[in-house]
Amino acid sequence: MIQQFASTNAVLIEIVRTVAIAYGIAFAAAFVGRMVLHRLIHLNRVAPRNRVASDQRMRTLQGLMGSLVTFVAFTVATLVTLSILIDTQTILWIFTLFSAAFGLGAQTIVRDLAHGFSFIFRNTFDVDEKVEFELIGVEGIIEEVNLRNTMVRAPSGELYTVPNGEIRVIRNFTRSTFSNASITIVIKTADLRAALAVLEPLGQEAADLFPNLLEPWEVMITSSSQTGRRTELTLIAKAVFSKAAALRPKLLTLVQERLQTANIDLID
Repeated sequence: MIQQFASTNAVLIEIVRTVAIAYGIAFAAAFVGRMVLHRLIHLNRVAPRNRVASDQRMRTLQGLMGSLVTFVAFTVATLVTLSILIDTQTILWIFTLFSAAFGLGAQTIVRDLAHGFSFIFRNTFDVDEKVEFELIGVEGIIEEVNLRNTMVRAPSGELYTVPNGEIRVIRNFTRSTFSNASITIVIKTADLRAALAVLEPLGQEAADLFPNLLEPWEVMITSSSQTGRRTELTLIAKAVFSKAAALRPKLLTLVQERLQTANIDLID
């Protein structure tokens, strides 16, 4: 009986040792994998200019790939542990049943992981970019991306944790080629012809005067009053990205000065 107990005890010790080694290797693999990914960011800086990825893109990939390495390492460790306790055929049956049950009962988790994995290959947004996830109404700066979630810092300071499976329509402000600097004015309809004669050539002058204005504006009649006494004009202006807020007051001031010179009054 003592020999049987000793034999059983030795088997248990061997199992515990193997499990400890498997998960120890998993911890080490996850740690080393993240360290290697961190080093890749620095190696990226010495690559040829036409092949250098942005720091934001590298940080995004670091978060995604780090999560993937951790997930794979611990999945393998778990399978190794099960292979010690259960024969291979039984493991296959368990894995099949578990996959079916997991797919039905944890569809949201599977969907989040699948979308997170796809972000590795889809360069739709990166860390530090300003985005809006339109279908769920979340807007802010991307702070972190992993396989399961995306962290977004709202303009008001809150941190949103958005499941990757919920991200469908993405509005990326950072990757815009220009910002909208359009302005709207209201004049008397009787002054419309004279106003157009002033505003249309003024667009080219404004483009020469303000470097942040990408091209001459376009003048559009956007609405008029029911009585026909007032007309609303919109000057469609494109500014260098992120410069619209500073440019818009300058454009409005220029328009007001020129219209006043032509004795055309703006209506509030």
